[in-house]
Amino acid sequence: MDLSTRYMGLTLKNPLVVASSPISVEEGGIQRAIDAGAAAIVLYSLFEEQLEKTGDEHPYFPPADDYVLSPDAYFDLLHRTARRSGVPIIGSLNGFNADRLVASARKVQDAGAQGLELNT
Repeated sequence: MDLSTRYMGLTLKNPLVVASSPISVEEGGIQRAIDAGAAAIVLYSLFEEQLEKTGDEHPYFPPADDYVLSPDAYFDLLHRTARRSGVPIIGSLNGFNADRLVASARKVQDAGAQGLELNT
């Protein structure tokens, strides 16, 4: 049975896309999802507060050090998995500053992502 589908302009072998979640925060989880049949992976979200490197301006957000990945680690994970995974890797950004989101979207693209989930 052919389960191939199109998602965000990408051709996928099936419609199973792993959403941004703890599964996609490290290579082992990503590989397990692919081994289980995932046709694309949305990486764990990179939050604007992480990009600012300070949570002082936004007291309702956790301190930047409380996030799972630093921005550098996020882009490194994205680059490695996009190159090795064999399935589309989609970046995920969460923020509100348009200039910062555009700059970060370019970094996501440069790191090899085949798509971008944007949470504003």
